[in-house]
Amino acid sequence: MNLVDRDEFAHVLGQTLKFYGKTLEKSDFSFWYSAMGDRSIYAIKNALKEYVKVGKYAPRPANVMELLHT
Repeated sequence: MNLVDRDEFAHVLGQTLKFYGKTLEKSDFSFWYSAMGDRSIYAIKNALKEYVKVGKYAPRPANVMELLHT
């Protein structure tokens, strides 16, 4: 993931968490990025879109990774 993708990832993740009433802290994003930074931004965005259709709570990296593997 390049810097533009990283910024887009932060934005999309922040919006997803906001949907669940959470905020994306800088330290939390570092964790998310270390867990998912090797994935394409397109795959991550699609997984997050799918997650909001089925997720009852704010996602965690493992939840999104599961959707990346389906």
